[in-house]
Amino acid sequence: MNKMQIQLFFVIFSVIVTQIPAYCQTTYSLYELTQLANIHAENIKIAEDDLYIAEQEKARALSVLIPRATSFGSMTEYKNDALTTPDTLTLGIKLTQSFSLNGKELIALDVTKRSIEGKKFSLESIRSEYLLQVSQTYYNILSAQRYLEIA
Repeated sequence: MNKMQIQLFFVIFSVIVTQIPAYCQTTYSLYELTQLANIHAENIKIAEDDLYIAEQEKARALSVLIPRATSFGSMTEYKNDALTTPDTLTLGIKLTQSFSLNGKELIALDVTKRSIEGKKFSLESIRSEYLLQVSQTYYNILSAQRYLEIA
């Protein structure tokens, strides 16, 4: 008798446990799914990284155009107070800027700006294509659920 009660308990327990997940499913709206897809999509992250790299290339191209500042100084002090050799103090700042004759630096900056613009368009294209796929899949699932409800 005791063995039969234990078996009955396990049968009832397994039936209850298998039925619980049917009532605990998570429902998502289309907005929530698109937000999750936008955050977790690998293709979108790769395109965002490409855009970041292009922006760093622009910063590197811009850094060539910034002049270099160099400061220098010297002090000469003699122990003997001779009239012919006075103590001297020299300070200075030197700014240097180099340009090539064909404007290679400006051309590189323009190319990086165009690259950033292209990467932005690419990111938006990838994002919209991916979100369209998510929306189509969501619509197909809703259509299948309605079909099952009707049938």
